[in-house]
Amino acid sequence: MKALKSDLAKKVMADPKAREQLRRFLVTRSGRAPAPVIELSVEGKLLRFTPKVVAKAS
Repeated sequence: MKALKSDLAKKVMADPKAREQLRRFLVTRSGRAPAPVIELSVEGKLLRFTPKVVAKAS
């Protein structure tokens, strides 16, 4: 597995709540369950995104 290197990934990993949501998704992911919406507060704005597992990152 490649390490996440984007600015957004670094912000997610720095936020304890968002990091836990992402960790929980990676541990319990399955094709049947919908992916959770991860919320992250950046510079006073609330960002919401849905994680997705891809076959290979370039």
